Amino acid sequence: GKISLQVSHQNGLDADLGYPTDIPNLKFPLVVNSSTGKYYSKNISIEKTYYLFKYLFLQKDIAVDRIFIDQQIKSELCNYAKAQNEFSDKNKAAAQAMFENLQHVRGHGDHFHVRIKCSKLDPACRGRIYRKMESCSI
Repeated sequence: GKISLQVSHQNGLDADLGYPTDIPNLKFPLVVNSSTGKYYSKNISIEKTYYLFKYLFLQKDIAVDRIFIDQQIKSELCNYAKAQNEFSDKNKAAAQAMFENLQHVRGHGDHFHVRIKCSKLDPACRGRIYRKMESCSI
C-alpha cells in the first residue's frame, strides 16, 4: 500500500520501511490489518525482522532512537527472541534494550518507522526523551 506523508518525516531523522518478507517483490506487506486486527503471518519473516531490528540498535554508525511497530508484531518478535534464547546471559542486554525501544503505534501493520537520534554535530536538532517501553518479559 501507499504510505501517507507524515509531519515527523520532515526533519530527515525518520523513515518508513516495509517489514522483511520471504515473498519476492512484495513491498510494504500487510502484516496486521489496523481495522480488524487480523495478523497475516505469511507476509512477514519474523526472523529477518528480529535480526534487522537488533542490528539497527547495535550498530554504532547511525544511532537509532526508536522503532514504531504494531503491538502484535512486537509480541511475535518477543516469542521469537524467547525461542532463540536471546535473553541468555550473553545476549540479554541487547535484546532487552531493543524491546525497550520498540513502541506500538497504531497504523504500523504494513511498515515500521525508524527514528534516528539527533547528531551531536547538529546543535539545532532537538532530540526527544523517551520512556522505556514494556520489554519482552521472560
